[in-house]
Amino acid sequence: MNELILNKKRIFKGLIISLVIGITTFLIITFVTNNQNVLAGLSYINKKYLFFSLTLMVFSAMIAAIRIKTTAEAVNEKITFVEALKVYYISNFAGSITPFFSGALPAQIYLFNKNLRYKIPLGKATMIATVIPLLKTLVFAIITPIVFFYFSKTITLYATFSTILVILVTSFSLFLIYLFVLMVRQPEKIIQTIFKIKKFSCLSNFFKKEKVSSLTDKIIFEIRKFHKSFYLIKEN
Repeated sequence: MNELILNKKRIFKGLIISLVIGITTFLIITFVTNNQNVLAGLSYINKKYLFFSLTLMVFSAMIAAIRIKTTAEAVNEKITFVEALKVYYISNFAGSITPFFSGALPAQIYLFNKNLRYKIPLGKATMIATVIPLLKTLVFAIITPIVFFYFSKTITLYATFSTILVILVTSFSLFLIYLFVLMVRQPEKIIQTIFKIKKFSCLSNFFKKEKVSSLTDKIIFEIRKFHKSFYLIKEN
C-alpha cells in the first residue's frame, strides 16, 4: 500500500508537468488563432457577466466545502471549513489533469486520510469521498437516458454509436449504484463473493500471496467500515 501513497516529490513533479503542458498548449493555441477576429471577439466580453461567473465559482466551492464538512461530521470526524475547501480545490485540480476526472476521488481519499489535522480512517474517508459522487451518479443515471431518448429525433449523426454509449454509461452507473446499495445494506454479500472468488482453483495460488491476502483483508475491513459509516450518517 505504501507504494501507492503520494509523496510531496511526486505531487510537485505532477504539478510542474501539468503546468508546462497547460502553458505550452495555451501558447500554441494563442499563436495559431491570433488574428483580428479573436481580438475583436475578446473585446466584446461582458465584464459584468465574467465577474458573476467568477463569483458563482467561488460560491460553488464554498457550498462543496460545506457539503464535505457536513458529511465528515456526520460520521463523527473533525474537519475545518478551510481544510474542506482545500480538499475540494486540490481534488478538483487532480481530476482536471487526469482522464475522465479519475484523479479526483483518490486525491480526496488521500487528503482525508493523510493530510488533515485530524486524520480520517480510510474506510470513513472512502465513504465521505464516494457518497456525494454516487448520489450524483444516481441522478445522472436516471436523467441522462430520459433526456437522450427525448431528444433522440434531433440526433442524426452517430445515432447508433450515441445510443450504445449511453447504454454502456448507464449500465456502468447502475452497477456502481448496485455496489453502493450492497455495501450499505448487505456488505456480507460482497464479502461472501470475495471469499467465493478466492476459492476458485485457478485463483487460489494468487490469493495465497502475502500482499494479495493482506490487500483482500484490508478491502473486507474497509467494506465493513464503509457500512458502519453510512449508518452513522443516517443516524445524524
